[in-house]
Amino acid sequence: MKLQLLIAGMLLLASCAPWHPLGSYEPQKDRNYDRDLYECERDATFAGPSDKQHVFDECMRARGYKQK
Repeated sequence: MKLQLLIAGMLLLASCAPWHPLGSYEPQKDRNYDRDLYECERDATFAGPSDKQHVFDECMRARGYKQK
C-alpha cells in the first residue's frame, strides 16, 4: 500500500513539472552564446592557475567568437 502511494505521489509530481518544447522562442544565437560561455568558463576552471585565461580565450575562439 505504501509503495502504491509513493508511486502515485511521484506520478502526480512528475505531471506538474514544466514542459519546455524543443523549439524555444528565445533567439538561437543568444542561447548558444550563453551555453558556449558557460562551457568555456567551466573548461577554464579545470586549467592550471596560470592557464585559465588562455584556455577560456582558446575555447571561445574555437567556437567562433572574436575578442573585442
